[in-house]
Amino acid sequence: MKFPKYSVKRLSRTEYGHVRRRIFIASSLSVLIFWSAAATLSQEHTDTVEASDSDSDEEILLEEDASIEQLNPLSIFRENLEHGGTSPKMVLIPSGKFEMGCLTEPDCSDDEIPSREVQVSRFAVSQFEITFDHYNVFAKASLRSIPDDSNWGRGSRPAIHVSWHDAVAYTKWLSTETGATYRLPTEAEWEYAARAGTDTRYSWGDDVQYNKANCDGCNTGKAVEQTTEVGKFEPNPWKLYDIHGNVWEWTLDCWNRNFGAAPTDGTAWTSGDCARRVVRGGSWIVSPFFVRSATRHFYSAENRVSLVGFRIVREIDPKSTDESI
Repeated sequence: MKFPKYSVKRLSRTEYGHVRRRIFIASSLSVLIFWSAAATLSQEHTDTVEASDSDSDEEILLEEDASIEQLNPLSIFRENLEHGGTSPKMVLIPSGKFEMGCLTEPDCSDDEIPSREVQVSRFAVSQFEITFDHYNVFAKASLRSIPDDSNWGRGSRPAIHVSWHDAVAYTKWLSTETGATYRLPTEAEWEYAARAGTDTRYSWGDDVQYNKANCDGCNTGKAVEQTTEVGKFEPNPWKLYDIHGNVWEWTLDCWNRNFGAAPTDGTAWTSGDCARRVVRGGSWIVSPFFVRSATRHFYSAENRVSLVGFRIVREIDPKSTDESI
């Protein structure tokens, strides 16, 4: 069956500003309207999180940090926590170079240019967005309040109503529990992992395809209009789920209006408007244009909204032996 193509056009500065204001209005409501039950997704996308890993995606439990040296690129692993349990599933991402930013001129917004080549060191990134199940362990251990779920459900849905500071606190706790260094991804790491070797608008190609992501206009039938459990849609080529849509994801970077002076070594841009932090990936409320690999947006680091969650990175010694894909 052939799906109709969306016409993805460049937005004018005025139109882009209108869309940004619409997103902020939606996210700043103190009391959210609870949406009606989401339309049932097709059976092929209703596997549970654990079942979403294919048979070839064997998961490894690391007993010690040195064992990472024995892993191949795109291996999936967990680490033991000091006080019981394990870390989220992590995917080992190889080092490499890529062209970061908007690569297709008609689609570019001012904050996505100029594109430039970026070198990224090896790292690991969580296969799924951090869920309520993950976050609640940290919150209870740290005597923090449990975030609101907007009446949509908890469990394996992405943790929402989590500020940038909350997300950073989670990574520091996880670092203490594992003895490794966990943090939020840099903006360059996020886009490198999202593109997964592609140079198209989305990790699956240039055209919107139905049932590839959770966004407003990404699915057949009625819009979902809320978060979905992680792992409901196909992963990108590097085994990462929900990299497009579901929730915007916090990064380490401060907000800057374009890439003119951005680092080219994969590190975070820690100057600029640091009261606002970059988010990537789009969310359930935005149109397909805003879930492109190059799309950038920002929120106040203090904001706790239903549109934003996060994914995490584990640092790996960049001098370690590495292989390219």
